[in-house]
Amino acid sequence: MMRCLSTVVCLLFFQLTLLAQTNNEFATEANRYKETKRLKALVDSVVELPVQNGYVAAWKSAGWAMELMLYAHPRFEARLPEIAVTMEQMGADLQWTLLEAWYTLFPGKSAEALVNAWSYARSNKIKALLLQHFNAAKIEFQLSAGDEFLTSPYYQQYLLHQRQPKSLYSIKDIEQIDILQGQSLLVSVQYRDRNKPGFLIIRNHKGNWLKDSHGKLLRFEQLARSITNLPYYLTNGNTPQGLYKITGTAVSENKWIGPTVNMQMVMPFEQSVVSPFFQDTVNATMQYAQLLGRLRSDSSLWQSYYAGRLGRSEIIAHGTIIPPNYYEGRLYYPNTPSLGCLCSPENWDASGTRRQSVQEAWMAKVNTLAVKPNYLLVMEVLD
Repeated sequence: MMRCLSTVVCLLFFQLTLLAQTNNEFATEANRYKETKRLKALVDSVVELPVQNGYVAAWKSAGWAMELMLYAHPRFEARLPEIAVTMEQMGADLQWTLLEAWYTLFPGKSAEALVNAWSYARSNKIKALLLQHFNAAKIEFQLSAGDEFLTSPYYQQYLLHQRQPKSLYSIKDIEQIDILQGQSLLVSVQYRDRNKPGFLIIRNHKGNWLKDSHGKLLRFEQLARSITNLPYYLTNGNTPQGLYKITGTAVSENKWIGPTVNMQMVMPFEQSVVSPFFQDTVNATMQYAQLLGRLRSDSSLWQSYYAGRLGRSEIIAHGTIIPPNYYEGRLYYPNTPSLGCLCSPENWDASGTRRQSVQEAWMAKVNTLAVKPNYLLVMEVLD
């Protein structure tokens, strides 16, 4: 859950107590209502501001707040055509902020107004986001032969995402995977439709999956849908499939993530981390292929590799204090989307007491393993 949701402290490797704080002041019904009211007031004021570079900080705050609450402000909607025709004067930060909020809240709405803005996009990443707008509106946008975007890695990932066939794996297939033998492994099982929550399963170093007293696979609910529902290779998009290196555990200072112990992970090529995915990246492709073993030919399991190369970062597995009522009526309710992380549900009552935590439940199981896992694998299964 990135962008102002990622500050973490107390980085230790499976040494934090799992008896995490079960009372939280922010989680009280009164305080969450108060914060919701404050954020809506912020949005109400910012949506009247000029869409100019001098107001980029305000628009970033309002964009994040609208996305978090799915607050589809009618004034923002009314200004979409204005945003499109003003893109020529915007810098990259403001373009991305407004286009991301637009896609999150009104996918496909007024997207035809963006066709003429293509040449004003400040980066290839922004052009990739524009293509998502066109797809949502079913606009057949023709790229000119000389457009340098055609040779960019963003276009290559866009094409791969468009052509990606649905998974052929079943749960039984996943139970048979033999990669990383001799190591414990976490697998986040997800669906192509990320509106449908997935679940985490745990394999010990002997190759046995943790099961309940009835011999059924232990499943811990986990949502891999970003609030934006953008593709995996774009900033704040859905959680990419593929491998993540586990680097430890932490407790977040961020109030929306909450105090429950989270799992820290890094992606291939992630920068500014204490423990990188690769010690050196000279033979990164070969190293990653060796980790995947017989699954190396599945292009979908290279998503984290290419997303990391394009700059995605700070994807962790955490709990939540986000009010689930923001998402009432959505398929994933009462789960709460993040900005790309793996999020397990938690229930906090009106007094701010944590009554139930899937996050704590699976972290407790991991803590009992004789050999702690080094990797988490995200993979999709048949719906």
